Amino acid sequence: MNAKKSDQDKQYNEAKHQVGQAVDYAFGAGTTKTVEGRADQAIGYTEAQVGHAVGDRAAEFDGVKRAVRGTAEGVVGQAQYDLASLQTQIEMDVAALKAEMTNLKAEYTTATGEARAKVQASMDTTKANMQATQARVEAAIISAQEVSDEKLLSLQEQAAQATGEAKAKIEARTAQARSEYKQQVDSLNQALKQIKQALAG
Repeated sequence: MNAKKSDQDKQYNEAKHQVGQAVDYAFGAGTTKTVEGRADQAIGYTEAQVGHAVGDRAAEFDGVKRAVRGTAEGVVGQAQYDLASLQTQIEMDVAALKAEMTNLKAEYTTATGEARAKVQASMDTTKANMQATQARVEAAIISAQEVSDEKLLSLQEQAAQATGEAKAKIEARTAQARSEYKQQVDSLNQALKQIKQALAG
């Protein structure tokens, strides 16, 4: 019976993970975590109220813990979503600014007189926009680090309280979180590199 229950738990957790990935893919990174956080928060509040109503201090305390954990999950999920949206916007902005600068440089080489001065002014504006985007990328890298730190801390706290298979799953999620963070930062660093090259060239 225990082996059957364990297999069912594995299947349930695998299905839950796949659904979570599909939701994040469809609606943006962090969506699943945000929804889970809000659900845990609501359930925790209810458990705390029921515990208080029946005078069960342990149930009340457990409810408060779950609500706090849910709030933290929701904040991390929202930060992941915001960061992913920002990352996508930055990548599009970098590509557009690079293309605009390339076109302006080509135009500048053939322009003369007043037309050349107008193209130069446009190049200066584009350069300022690139510098502003560079600052956004640098801020996004810092934000990604903060989100990663929060998520890893939460997972480490969960792992410290878990044992056996549950602990192994949390450690696997920790490794996945580190990998996701590395991918985000690599992508942002690539965008930063492209901006710097465009500004130098």
